[in-house]
Amino acid sequence: MADIDWHYIENQFDNSTKQSYKRAKQQGEFHSNTLGNSPGSITAGLTNRIGAALTPFVVKYDLWQQKRGQFKGATQAYTEALDLFSAEGIEQIDSAFKGAYARGTTQYTSAFPQGRAPFQEGGADSRITALGNLKVRCTELLPPLEGELATAQGNGSPQEVIDASHLRVLSLTSAKNMANTTWLALSGLRSAQDDLESERDLARTAIEPLREALADALYANMCGLAQVLNTKALRPQVATFFNLEILRETGPEEEEVAPIPPVVPPVP
Repeated sequence: MADIDWHYIENQFDNSTKQSYKRAKQQGEFHSNTLGNSPGSITAGLTNRIGAALTPFVVKYDLWQQKRGQFKGATQAYTEALDLFSAEGIEQIDSAFKGAYARGTTQYTSAFPQGRAPFQEGGADSRITALGNLKVRCTELLPPLEGELATAQGNGSPQEVIDASHLRVLSLTSAKNMANTTWLALSGLRSAQDDLESERDLARTAIEPLREALADALYANMCGLAQVLNTKALRPQVATFFNLEILRETGPEEEEVAPIPPVVPPVP
């Protein structure tokens, strides 16, 4: 049997809200409020139907908005922390490291094979990876310095030799601690961002079937109103139960459907 192409059976509430949960919420609330202000003889049975569809939709919509806001906040916190590390943090770690191993030494080159570039350029995740590698290298280089200090102290070396050796240990320990603390902080912020992104997307996915149910309830109520207000004089009243401006809009809500770009902070 061929499909029936008849515009009267098209659900315009579905068409107008497919790309905007915001419009679905506004239309549902407008209709519900209008029903509440109308005579019971007209709205009998319609209020319960729209309430059963609108209430769970609004709950999920509000949850989605909450997760969207939390995700944006987490993204901003992560970006700002990464920018601060790239601009100032890596300089402080580098300066402390050079107190133990000067630039040009084998040890310095092994920790900073490309200088500071990997910590200041490229994607966010690659910067955190570079910092993790530096943290590991600092940890590996610390025992030999501590061994040198112990040897100097055990051999009764001059105090200036012991002091210099001790200073190198303190410098590398400082570099290691700063690298570790920063890596933990950035990794935590990145993990929080990932979690909230997943929660945001999950909340949005849960909204879609509820939007469809709400659109169906709106369409059913429109048909119910048309059944009651079925004369030429009364039919115009059907339109007063719906927001026609919202009904005529079918384009996407940019804030709802535009993809969120990956976090790639600018190079300081």
